[in-house]
Amino acid sequence: MRLTNRRYKETVQNLFLFAMLVILFCLLLKVMHRIGANQFYLVSGMAVIFVLYIFFCAAYFEYDSFGDTLQFRSKRFIKKFTNNRRRKLEIKKSELKKYQVKDYLVYKFLVLHILDPETNETEKVTFDITFLNGHKTDLMKQSLKKVLKPNSHFYN
Repeated sequence: MRLTNRRYKETVQNLFLFAMLVILFCLLLKVMHRIGANQFYLVSGMAVIFVLYIFFCAAYFEYDSFGDTLQFRSKRFIKKFTNNRRRKLEIKKSELKKYQVKDYLVYKFLVLHILDPETNETEKVTFDITFLNGHKTDLMKQSLKKVLKPNSHFYN
């Protein structure tokens, strides 16, 4: 099964640009004395919070479970201003020990517990899936649950 949130890329980038323009417009109105201090701080504060949310949380996510491996890819939507923190993970299905999807109000992420076959130690890997919609998240959970079913006899 292959899942992605690629279609949100342009929308997120446009919203980021719009929020930056709102901040600049508020600064321009403040300099021209056309807007009061309270309105300036309110509007520009909300825009700054929105820009920071997109900057830190908006990530492209791809999941692929075809074949004997699980592939996870993640990178930031806003490339021009960041170092584009990319993360790519490719593991055998038998190495997945456990997974969790943690969903907070405005942030959602996937935590994978992967077993290293050589050292027999578990490693935690986290992926940002905030912009993966609910239906695709449910499909990914079902797919990971199917992968864990044959693995359960190894870890008990």
